[in-house]
Amino acid sequence: MTADHPPKAAPGQGPGGRGIGGRFARRSPADREKARLRRQIDAFSSSDPRLRRIIEPVLRDRARWLRIPLAGLLVLGSFAAILPVFGLWMFPLGFLLLAIDLPALRPAVNASLIYGRRRQRALLRWWRAKRGQQDP
Repeated sequence: MTADHPPKAAPGQGPGGRGIGGRFARRSPADREKARLRRQIDAFSSSDPRLRRIIEPVLRDRARWLRIPLAGLLVLGSFAAILPVFGLWMFPLGFLLLAIDLPALRPAVNASLIYGRRRQRALLRWWRAKRGQQDP
């Protein structure tokens, strides 16, 4: 081995020993959807450290035993929306928690999160523009 030639990778591994294709290897659609869901949750919770402290323990893999029953209770509780404490806010939150463990729900939940974040940004821009016109 000389300085001109880097060491050869082990059989079945790409450069740097990261597996075939390294970090650019194709991932399955389920893995891509799971990563996308994680990014959306991170973007949602990055604005408030208190919210992140609540969300992070629930997102851990070993919290599945807590997450699935909690999601079921939230979805069922949303049907009691006529009561003051319960409401429609529980339905999307329950599906968000279910989508972490059920790959079939991830595409729809991801699309809803992306749409909601875009809509929120548009409403915020509109609100700031409206307030800017009234302030002079």
